[in-house]
Amino acid sequence: MENPVPFRDKLKRGQVCLGTCITFSDPTVTEALAGALDFVWVDMEHNPLTLTAVQGHLLAALHECLISTPTKDAQTRRWVNTVLNAADTNPWRIRVRQAESASDGQALAPWEKNWPAPNLKGSANNYANFKGTDANNFLYTCAWHNDASPMIRILVKIDDPTGKLQDGQLPVQRPLGQRPPLVVVAHGYSADRQIMSPMARSLASAGYAVLTFDFRGHGSNASQFRGDLRRDLDAVVGWAGTSPYIDARRIAVLGHSMGAGAALDFASVDPRPVAVIPVSGGSEVSDVDIPRHILFMSAQHDPAFIRHRQSELAAQLVGKTAVSQVQIGGKDHVTILYSGAAIREIVRFLDPVFGVTRPGAPPGLHDPRLGTAALYLLTALGLIALLGVAIGRQVSAMPSTASTGGVLVLIGAMVVTMPLLVMGGPEILPLGAGQPVIVHAALAGAALWALRHYVRRGVVTGRIATWVGDGPWLPLRSVAGPGAAAALVTFLLLTPLEVVFHRLVPTWERLVLWAVVAVLALPFFAAFEGLVRRGGTWAAVGWGALGRVILLLALLVGVRLNLLPGVITLVVPILVLQYLILEVFADTCFAAGRNPAVIAVVDSIFIAWMVTALTPIG
Repeated sequence: MENPVPFRDKLKRGQVCLGTCITFSDPTVTEALAGALDFVWVDMEHNPLTLTAVQGHLLAALHECLISTPTKDAQTRRWVNTVLNAADTNPWRIRVRQAESASDGQALAPWEKNWPAPNLKGSANNYANFKGTDANNFLYTCAWHNDASPMIRILVKIDDPTGKLQDGQLPVQRPLGQRPPLVVVAHGYSADRQIMSPMARSLASAGYAVLTFDFRGHGSNASQFRGDLRRDLDAVVGWAGTSPYIDARRIAVLGHSMGAGAALDFASVDPRPVAVIPVSGGSEVSDVDIPRHILFMSAQHDPAFIRHRQSELAAQLVGKTAVSQVQIGGKDHVTILYSGAAIREIVRFLDPVFGVTRPGAPPGLHDPRLGTAALYLLTALGLIALLGVAIGRQVSAMPSTASTGGVLVLIGAMVVTMPLLVMGGPEILPLGAGQPVIVHAALAGAALWALRHYVRRGVVTGRIATWVGDGPWLPLRSVAGPGAAAALVTFLLLTPLEVVFHRLVPTWERLVLWAVVAVLALPFFAAFEGLVRRGGTWAAVGWGALGRVILLLALLVGVRLNLLPGVITLVVPILVLQYLILEVFADTCFAAGRNPAVIAVVDSIFIAWMVTALTPIG
């Protein structure tokens, strides 16, 4: 945070300070502009910014921050007084002053020693602009470049009728001995803090302070993923240690999958965490500095190598540290994150470590959003089915001319092109595990279109020609518009689920990659739909489902042959859900319009969205 001192020096010298008003939620632009500005003003009065969003801007800013807030609630004033208007130890260097009348505004002249005495001339006139309003409903913030003319003089009317804090509120600061212990929650590969939020909220409900974050390249973190997870955790724990809201002497690190390994590694080299909880992961622990308390947790249906490795480590550490191991029945690598039994085991482990005495049994999963999200997903699936009918009626029928052997042609193309990935495939996309999947689809698509070209020219004849057929696969002019519209509506319908699943609204970089991946995937899905989806409605449903199963098996075979990243096997439930959503649209769309090409457009855009949204960038 190197800019506050130069900012104040400029004020004292009477120089002009350059800043900007923040009116958006995403802190990415704030971070990008930070090096070129002296200060930022976060405007909560005229923009619906939650305190969570404001905190994001504070972390992204490298300079002085001025915040105007639209609420007269007493808790918010305490939030302002204890956090925003903190002492010089506050790393954000925020200065907010509240005035309850025009005369109070004049009385703000004797500012702290680090600030020049301001010229508040005209502030009474500014108050007069809000005639007939309660003087208590104002917040005054300002910064100056000389005594003659204020550069920023902001009088903000407070008009929140609810008197309640928004999501992200901070509690009143407690005395040092009464602050809660902290659990730092680290997500897995291709995940983000959103998918960890049910677990985090449940632990917070159990009485712990909980901090979630995005590793670099994941979720909202626009930095490139380089695999240096220890550095990310060090930054997170270091930042949390400065907070006046937690007991920095009682910190535990919990990680899932990739985050489990990162948590175990970090706790093995850093003495700050007093406990570590690797969930469905963790493969190495240092013999030099073994964590003081370890709980290995796995799901019953986790891959065998994860369960076996945790058992090996637990056996090795017996007698060397306080180590426990538990397996959550009936769960897999993903659903363990939504398990009440997992929460209870974590709380049962942490309470004695943190010295917490709890009456009754440990609480389990507590996130009311999950029931709403499940109901919403069912509703969204119904709407997607109706969307398929509507889009199907907008396009002309284009029945497939392929025969039953088209499925064999599809399999052959994927098998023939898979060895080309033996070296990882061309490194053309910064999409980690998603890159070889998309490259394989593009290569298989190219092979299928080349075969179709030779079939239509009469070079390839006989049984293979009959299997492929000679009908069109992608009349782009007639299906691009309806397909893109259907994909956009599907995006809008499913995006609300990101609060309990994963960030789904792409950053600008991911938006560009989304378009590129969709273009690369479109030839393959046009061939896929043209070869597989044929016959009457129920036949098309059966063939389409079989085709999705073949795609899933191809991914697993690629992993088995070490041609595709092993992480794919860990997200099979998510892949199944994606294919289910696509099939709901495809079945109703085909029933209404008999046009597989428009389904292919939706397939490519949807899969590209999932790949670019879920895969780390770097």
